[in-house]
Amino acid sequence: MPKRAAVAALAVLFVAGIWGKWSRYPLRWSEAYFSSSEAVAALALNPVLFLTDTAENRNLPYDADKVREHYATTAALLGITSPDPDRLDFARYVTPPRKLAARYNLVVIHLESFARSSRGSSATP
Repeated sequence: MPKRAAVAALAVLFVAGIWGKWSRYPLRWSEAYFSSSEAVAALALNPVLFLTDTAENRNLPYDADKVREHYATTAALLGITSPDPDRLDFARYVTPPRKLAARYNLVVIHLESFARSSRGSSATP
C-alpha cells in the first residue's frame, strides 16, 4: 500500500508540474513570461531551445580536427594547467588545501549560453 501511495503522489506532482499553476486553467503563454528582462526570458527558454537544437543536430559528426584547431585557445580560457592537444582533455583538478571537517552536498548550477552582458561580466563598448 505505501508503494501505491508514493506512485500516486508522484503522479499528482507530475500532472501539477505539467499544468503549471494552482488554478482551474492551465498555464497560459502570457503567464509564462513574468519578467520584462530579456535575459530572464532567455534563461527560461534555454533548456527547451537546447533540447530542440540537440535533437536537430544529433546526427552531426564529431570533428576532432576542428576541436584540435581551437583547443589551445579554449584550454587557455578554461585555465587548463597542462594542455594536451593529442588527448583533447579539458579536465581541471583542484586539490583542497585541507580536508574539510564535514561532508557537504554539492549543487552545480550550469548556465549554458547565459549572456555575459546581462550578468555584467563584460564591459560594453
